Amino acid sequence: MIAIDADPRAVDAARRRFRSELTTGRLTVLNVGIAETAGTGTFWICEGVSAWNSFNREISSGSGEKHYAIEIQMRPFSDILDEHGVPFFLKIDIEYNDPFCIRALAGRRLPPFISAEDNNEDLSETQVPPILLMLHDAGYRRFKLISQRDFTPVVHSEISVVYRRLLKSAAHGRLRALGLSLVAKLLNLSRLAVA
Repeated sequence: MIAIDADPRAVDAARRRFRSELTTGRLTVLNVGIAETAGTGTFWICEGVSAWNSFNREISSGSGEKHYAIEIQMRPFSDILDEHGVPFFLKIDIEYNDPFCIRALAGRRLPPFISAEDNNEDLSETQVPPILLMLHDAGYRRFKLISQRDFTPVVHSEISVVYRRLLKSAAHGRLRALGLSLVAKLLNLSRLAVA
């Protein structure tokens, strides 16, 4: 297993926690950032919320959070794949830089399972998320969109919009007065309605 993180503190914590896995060779931890070309890059550390550490200063500053820049080694993901091989499961979450990894898969044997994040929140219900187009271009043909907020499936179609609105109304809106709230909740569909 290969773990990659740009934050040296996260890498140090992983090396302490998974010392036996590192010693036996079951885990390799790389302290690098992913970029199109090798070199160094500026990585922003958010002091208050480590999940906001990013190559994008606006993300790491959050709502006025204290943050600072560090320089880290950058590597193309294709070099890491050449060195360590194609994984069975590839989880990518590098805040707006996921495309660097997805594009590196072109022309290779694909990981059977992949998880990537689409940061575009301005899409309409009928638009295809750009990350899906990239995954399709890489060779993937089956997808499952999951909401990061509540882990429910996200369905992009006109009929699904009507369906979700109807269920939301049955659980919480005007149709609730007709006694449909209990039905929606029993079917566990009220969660789908708010996705």
